[in-house]
Amino acid sequence: MENSNESGNIVSRVYDAFRQIDNNSSGSGDRERLIIVPGLDSRSREMFRRELVSMRRWEYIDCRKIITREILNLQPHERPVEAPAIVSHYLGRLYAEVIVVDHLEVLFAPLLHLSPVEFLKQLATENNIVAIWPGEYRDGRIFFRNNNGEYSFPDDGLFVLQ
Repeated sequence: MENSNESGNIVSRVYDAFRQIDNNSSGSGDRERLIIVPGLDSRSREMFRRELVSMRRWEYIDCRKIITREILNLQPHERPVEAPAIVSHYLGRLYAEVIVVDHLEVLFAPLLHLSPVEFLKQLATENNIVAIWPGEYRDGRIFFRNNNGEYSFPDDGLFVLQ
């Protein structure tokens, strides 16, 4: 992104993407309202975050703050099942129109035993989620790399904003 107009452009594109998700849904209400925004460098991410602060009823959430002691106290095999419900309950109390989640790299921590994409999809059944993906998108897949390896997920059923 070169300037704040481009960050505003992302916000506008997010609204358009949610409209497209609504238009493509079967009306059954079971569609995840999840938008993945990959490939933002730190400057672009900060500009996008600043733009969001001014948006009415948009909340910015740092994933490092939603992985609570309550989640860590769960047995490892319980975390994939229970963590989304715990976080959803927290997000529901925000009364936000859109929740932007950032610093998703924490979801890849092996001790959590989470599938980050499935976790986000579960959150998006009850909330409008925009996920600032810490990797890239190419060839129909989203990628993330850290010290534990490279992760790749197909974009099946995901709305990836490029």
